[in-house]
Amino acid sequence: MTTITDPQALADRLGVDVSLVNDWAADLSTLADSCLSSLAPATAERALYYLVAYWIDVSGGEVTSESLGDASISYEAKHGGMQANQYGKMALSFAPCLAAISPTKQYRVWLV
Repeated sequence: MTTITDPQALADRLGVDVSLVNDWAADLSTLADSCLSSLAPATAERALYYLVAYWIDVSGGEVTSESLGDASISYEAKHGGMQANQYGKMALSFAPCLAAISPTKQYRVWLV
């Protein structure tokens, strides 16, 4: 299983707790094992590093509208696949086979 050597550095870069990075890294390493295991160890680690960064970045969602009058907030998940941000692009640069686990659907949630 591939691991990230310095998860704290990634946590600092993303502004999240290191436990979140470790949890995502464990899950994504398992999901991407067939891809990552075919790579040299250093390449697999860098691919996982950017894959984790990508997933943490896209999991945040974006507030698309907010109304204080009726206390409603609309959230829209970031979308566009792994080419949508720098982390996804870097992950694919190290391991093109990671495209298979990229979320590409757009989801919306409205809290009213």
